[in-house]
Amino acid sequence: MRYTCLGATRRVGIPLGRRITTSTGSPITRNRRLFVLLWFCLGSALCLSVDATAHVGDRIIPIYEVPSSDIPDLDDFSIFEWEEIVPEPSLESSDFSSLQVGSPSSADLAVRIYLAWNKTTQRIYMAMERTDDFFINEYAGGDAPNFFGADHLEFYVDGDHSGGQYACGPPDGTQDQIRLYVGAQAQRYAVIAEAPDAILFGLEGFANGWASEPPWADIRTQQIGVEPTETRFELYTTLWDNLNWNGPEASLRTLLEPNNIIGLQIGVIDHDALGSGGIRYSINSLLKRPPLVCYAENFLDARLVPCSRGDCTFADPAAIRSNSWGRIKASF
Repeated sequence: MRYTCLGATRRVGIPLGRRITTSTGSPITRNRRLFVLLWFCLGSALCLSVDATAHVGDRIIPIYEVPSSDIPDLDDFSIFEWEEIVPEPSLESSDFSSLQVGSPSSADLAVRIYLAWNKTTQRIYMAMERTDDFFINEYAGGDAPNFFGADHLEFYVDGDHSGGQYACGPPDGTQDQIRLYVGAQAQRYAVIAEAPDAILFGLEGFANGWASEPPWADIRTQQIGVEPTETRFELYTTLWDNLNWNGPEASLRTLLEPNNIIGLQIGVIDHDALGSGGIRYSINSLLKRPPLVCYAENFLDARLVPCSRGDCTFADPAAIRSNSWGRIKASF
């Protein structure tokens, strides 16, 4: 397995700290350690010259390309598979902080988040494993993606890396203008483990009725234990340069290409007592420029890191043909 970073590409639209162990407890193998080291060295050497300044922050979050054969299975609730298909989590507890209390303590909240993309499906994939000393859920239902009163996760994406205001307006717009405005050029999603109305995933804006459902997005969640409670989810979603609530035919999808930079923000909301307002832990660098929820330039940079196996961007065509012939012979 090898990930490379060979420079940014032009983007275009196409229409239409407690370490959490997996349930298997599998150790990181020697090959995987070597793989992580190789990716880090290559990425550091080759990515320094690429401009990624349209958003705030002092780091670039990796989103790892996976071949079609390794696309995560949403129905297996396994974080173990993610440890095999990407070199490491893209984010962990130490990457998050709040204005109120700083980073979460290992006794209170532990988080691992994996991020991936696939050029064939043109989707972003995400998995989270969260261990919380007290899981609070007072959400009454009926208001997704605004899961007030509950521990949940929010994530924000800006597919064309353009920044700009995507919510909180237009202040003087008509109802039709607002419908076309909210969530058009950047999107906010939220995930909750359980809800009275069984709606666990939502998109802010008037496209929520279709853009947060298959084939554009899907979600699976699972909870294990009480005090502490472990929450797992896996999802995929589609990025949009212009999301129109009238439907996919009126919208413009983001074209996911290797080494492209997108805008990304993730918020982990944690309540430690019933009736409390909760604490929002965001990626550290994003705390400098509120209000977060209105302007996409407050997002951090995330890179679509390419890979070279299977049908990945930089895979060897001869190797793909060889693998295909091997499968044909195996079927004889």
